[in-house]
Amino acid sequence: ALPDNMLPDNMIASSMEAENDGAVAALTASIVTLKLRPRCSSHFLPKFENQSEGKRLSAEFFAASAVPADGAAADDTEAAEADDLAAAAAEAAAERGADAPVHERAQVLAVSKKHSGSLLMAPPFYSKNGVGNKFSRLGAIVLREYMAAAWPDWPGVNANETSSGAEGGAGCGDTMDVERQPAAPNVPGAFRAWWLHAEEHGLCYSFECVVPRILGDHGATPDAAYLVLTAVTSTPESRFLSPVEVLELATQWRLPLNQTWFVPADVAPQVEDSLHTARWTLTDSQVDGLLDPLSGGRGVKQSFLTHLETQGEVLEGFVLLALDVSLDHIKVLVDAYNQATAPHHEKVLEAARLLGKRCHVEDPTLVAELEAGPCGAFPEPTRISVKSADLWGPLCEGEGEDDKDPVTLLFRRLRDSYRHKTTLKAYEYLPWSRMDAGGGGDGSAGRVYQIQIDVHDDNVFFSWPLHMLADGCNPLYRGMVVQYEPPSWRPRPLNLEGGGGGGDGGGGKENIIVAVVKLKLLNYIWRTFGIRNQLPTLLNGGVEAFLSRTRRGFFKNWSVPKAHQEELEPLFASWAHFVTSSMAPRDQERLRGGAYLEIVESF
Repeated sequence: ALPDNMLPDNMIASSMEAENDGAVAALTASIVTLKLRPRCSSHFLPKFENQSEGKRLSAEFFAASAVPADGAAADDTEAAEADDLAAAAAEAAAERGADAPVHERAQVLAVSKKHSGSLLMAPPFYSKNGVGNKFSRLGAIVLREYMAAAWPDWPGVNANETSSGAEGGAGCGDTMDVERQPAAPNVPGAFRAWWLHAEEHGLCYSFECVVPRILGDHGATPDAAYLVLTAVTSTPESRFLSPVEVLELATQWRLPLNQTWFVPADVAPQVEDSLHTARWTLTDSQVDGLLDPLSGGRGVKQSFLTHLETQGEVLEGFVLLALDVSLDHIKVLVDAYNQATAPHHEKVLEAARLLGKRCHVEDPTLVAELEAGPCGAFPEPTRISVKSADLWGPLCEGEGEDDKDPVTLLFRRLRDSYRHKTTLKAYEYLPWSRMDAGGGGDGSAGRVYQIQIDVHDDNVFFSWPLHMLADGCNPLYRGMVVQYEPPSWRPRPLNLEGGGGGGDGGGGKENIIVAVVKLKLLNYIWRTFGIRNQLPTLLNGGVEAFLSRTRRGFFKNWSVPKAHQEELEPLFASWAHFVTSSMAPRDQERLRGGAYLEIVESF
């Protein structure tokens, strides 16, 4: 027998082919023999549903509240403006059509700060299109360190002790109905309990993972390594939790949420106008002074770790949501969240900044941990050596009712129409809750299969709603993971105590999000889209090509006002001459490799 590096190429290829065929056969046999059923177990927010950059919500959803509360306009100008808003709302409603859901107006405008980082979902920890990489593993480390700091009072010593779930005062049903058992060494008990609870109820948490340097550059170098919870999916119900439910979960687990202002409908138009005016000059430290007075003491602010103390002055922008929910109910939940997290602020911030320093210098111990993986501290899916092309067969064929399962239909449509734009990645996974199951103690009986769907063309997402209507297939999401599991493993939906329906109060399981828009700030835009995205033009085409594209592309695409164009043009010109004339070749190579932020910030 010869070592692999001495075998002929044809023998190596034949061996790899046999390994691939064996893995496909094993996967197929497991799905059929064990009667494993598919379930979408992880995914991010739907592509494009929140992509309407710079649009306004007021004309369509808050127009009825634009008139002052006493019912009379302050003067003829305000009356005319109110009439215009009402007319615009009526026109928008007519455009939606008689069969479309109609909201005369939303009750609350939420203004949430947007952080610049990497997409992450858990548990288990997946990055945008993979697992077992530095993005997913660092996300797990960041949350692990966060939980240790946020839960210094976690008991974890009595295997029979359970939580009453009373903290926060909002009531959360069975949110924390997990045993407070000790976890593995160096794994906080709260981290393990959160993971087990998510597995039990089929919850997928979506985070923004923000760290300096080690995962690449975004809008600015953050001062800390931290996560921001952006959404939670109940996979057994195939729905996103409402903001009310997310607030309840975040309160019970002390999870980090965005800084968010909730304001009543009658001031929503004024808030939007102020943000659109200020977006060209606004920095993070100016936001409180802008938004706090506009709520007139009637709004409520959700805040734990602030953007200024974690990421700094360069704020990417805002996410604005029109909500059909009572402001009074939101206030109760926000107050509970603020009270639950505030006592742990200093410890959590200290831990986040300490980990941030390690990320910034790419600490060798941290890098080694990312390369080695969790080493049994918590579960991580393991890649199966199977070609993407060979997975279509077992995934597209179902028996009995599985033949018409929406997930099976999704795989068929992807195979028939978009297989050249889709990569399937197969993993074997042992859930934390099943680590002690059967198989002679090695946990083999508790293993499941996971398939991650990596779609390379955004147009597939655009067209997918048509396939859902025509074929009855499952929605297609970014970062989508399908888990094949025994029917008896189906997670039970979470029972939250969030309250009733949309218009009357709490929202509960109702879709209380009427509309979502984004608003980016120029202080972030010019760094990311003016500098970073135009580096190839500058490095390959020179100064004039860069400045020409800036004038014809960047300024036009972002509708930058003339006055602010004139302020930025000298900066862009100086930067271009610096890169092409003064910069050391070594730094130019760093720019070509994508490491631009340290150089830009120094400049």
